[in-house]
Amino acid sequence: MFLVKGVSDPSRTWLPSLLSVAMNLPLPEGGVLKIRSQALATMRVFADHSRGREAGGILLGHCYVEDVSIEDVSTPGYGDFGGPASFSRSATRAQAIINESWDATAGELIYLGEWHSHAEARPYPSRMDREMIRLMWAGTKMEISFLFLVVVGREGLWVGIENGHRLRHMTEE
Repeated sequence: MFLVKGVSDPSRTWLPSLLSVAMNLPLPEGGVLKIRSQALATMRVFADHSRGREAGGILLGHCYVEDVSIEDVSTPGYGDFGGPASFSRSATRAQAIINESWDATAGELIYLGEWHSHAEARPYPSRMDREMIRLMWAGTKMEISFLFLVVVGREGLWVGIENGHRLRHMTEE
């Protein structure tokens, strides 16, 4: 669970505090997952303004020799559906975003996983969330051996890495 320390109003733990600070999480095999402030702020805004419905999208970023960086996230749009306890994104729209990012960056900005919101304060992935990211991992054509799942709640977020064997919760050191 990641909360911004020193903020008295928990509903405002994300902005503006995370606009200037990235989250750094150790990867299981070494290196660091960096989640950029802009990506965190975007997820938070949609989680806060979803009117009782889950929101979500895809994670886009870079893979370096040891580190991984989530630079941007897609936001809910045409073909996506958010219910009170579920989010379903359009595969066609997501693939178009992935292709555009790939083309615009000469293959540097790639698909790294999924994010969505939960209405709870301290989110935890549901069984459906775990199955979804495992299926996404099994079906990916990317040359990476993992995908990330970010679940955003009212007061924090849950970050996990799927490697085909299990979804592992990532925590700050």
